[in-house]
Amino acid sequence: MKKIIVILLALVASSFAQDGSKDLEYFWQYQAERLDIVLVPSIWPKECHGFHVEVTHLETGKTTKMNRAPMLLVKPPKRDMSDFIDDPELAKSVGELGAKTVKETKSFQHSPETMHSFGGRIRTHLRSVVFKEPWMMYYSGLRVSHQVPPGKYKITIGMQDAAGVKSDVFIGTFDTSAPPKPTSDPEFSVKPHRKGSMTVDSEFKDPYYEKNIPFWLFCGVERGTKHVSTFGNYASMSSSFKKGSISKKIGSADPELYIFGIQKTDWFGNKQVYLKKKK
Repeated sequence: MKKIIVILLALVASSFAQDGSKDLEYFWQYQAERLDIVLVPSIWPKECHGFHVEVTHLETGKTTKMNRAPMLLVKPPKRDMSDFIDDPELAKSVGELGAKTVKETKSFQHSPETMHSFGGRIRTHLRSVVFKEPWMMYYSGLRVSHQVPPGKYKITIGMQDAAGVKSDVFIGTFDTSAPPKPTSDPEFSVKPHRKGSMTVDSEFKDPYYEKNIPFWLFCGVERGTKHVSTFGNYASMSSSFKKGSISKKIGSADPELYIFGIQKTDWFGNKQVYLKKKK
């Protein structure tokens, strides 16, 4: 399957609503004149039957509606992805992937009231979606994609109630040429814990990481092949960016064959690896 947005070990343009409500954050990515937006609610609003996003180019005044159907967190057996993606090929691929994934697992369809009762587990669920397959954020109804020109934009996020009445819940601005970037790398050290596991002491001093990154993984780069491994079935997400220590399993892997590091992943599935620096 050909992916339009390729997952690379590189930094891409992405952002979050720094001045928005902490109950609802948005993240954006701009590549090849294509704007992607992800909505991440910390708690699902009880009366919310879907969100609507539109962006207005501040220089030309042109407004683009990013979604035709409400952005509602559901994973049904089938979904028309053209409601969220203006690229027919990408929409078709995501639709096929989503239908296949739901068939092999199970659908996710709950009322707004039930989702509200999940509390903070909504955000945890979305981290899991990105961890397993970032494209499923499209199919889950919380990622949209449209081709737009570069520039400064006003973003308006609205919420729809059961009667279909919309109300604005957030208005902000962003500039596609000025994505936020970290000013420092994560600080970490790695040492043997017991056979088959390593201890990672880490600290992400720059607020960028906690604000923009859903999780990070312990990883290793094979010295010979340069292949990046998160150690297969032992891979586990870490969403804490405060100073701390954690044990990570590597199974039967030989520690001498790896340069260990941290791999961060953003809400679009883009990855970047930070390797343990030589002293």
